[in-house]
Amino acid sequence: MDIIQRLQKIMPENIKPIACSWEEHLAKMQKISEEASLQDTIFRKQHRIENLFGRSGIAPLHAHCRFENYRIFNVGQKNALNQSVAFAKSFGTGFGGFVFSGGCGTGKNHLAASIGYYLMSKGRSVLCITVADLMMRFRATYEKNTKVTEQQLLDELCKVDLLILDEIGTRVSHQ
Repeated sequence: MDIIQRLQKIMPENIKPIACSWEEHLAKMQKISEEASLQDTIFRKQHRIENLFGRSGIAPLHAHCRFENYRIFNVGQKNALNQSVAFAKSFGTGFGGFVFSGGCGTGKNHLAASIGYYLMSKGRSVLCITVADLMMRFRATYEKNTKVTEQQLLDELCKVDLLILDEIGTRVSHQ
């Protein structure tokens, strides 16, 4: 009698073992190990981004943003929501990008954050950064005692599953 059979004899009837044979037990442990390894890889990828940039870049103001709580006030916003959800759900199946354009307060950042959080929940790495901050990061690579070279910065940007560039068309007027 093997150990599994002996355990089954002494277990209460309402307790069901995760495996009925040693082979099944090994197969389940292998699957658990592979899933843990995948989660570790996902964590390390996002952690590398956060170490380099200090965060995923999604502002604390948008930490609550999800597709489910996006408020729709007009047909354009409904269309933007539908396209954002479709983009997020089909992410990685092809090439392309997504551009939000509109006035202040229309929900562009909410939808971008929603896409980011959706993808992170699926194990994808996301970096959200303003163009001005990105340019400052590149400028810092030329400083005397820099820890990150321009090439290292470019390499890390290329490893991100989704790069969200914010405030591309923002103009600052000086008076």
